[in-house]
Amino acid sequence: MWCVPWGLSLGLFLYLPLPAQTTIAFGEPIRWPALEPKDADDPEIVERCAAQIEAQMQTILDRLSARRVALVGKCG
Repeated sequence: MWCVPWGLSLGLFLYLPLPAQTTIAFGEPIRWPALEPKDADDPEIVERCAAQIEAQMQTILDRLSARRVALVGKCG
């Protein structure tokens, strides 16, 4: 049997999905009490807020990645 993109195969094995673990993590809420709705039109403020969000998300991902077991994926 011809399997795309792997080439010649002996069955449907290559078309079966591999199991995957999904981990959901929630961070602390981000609040900007000094900002008002009109500040959403200021590119500098939006960029600063986006950078803060990105940094918090990266911190959470780093923490989850450090607890991950290679090839198993389980977090402890």
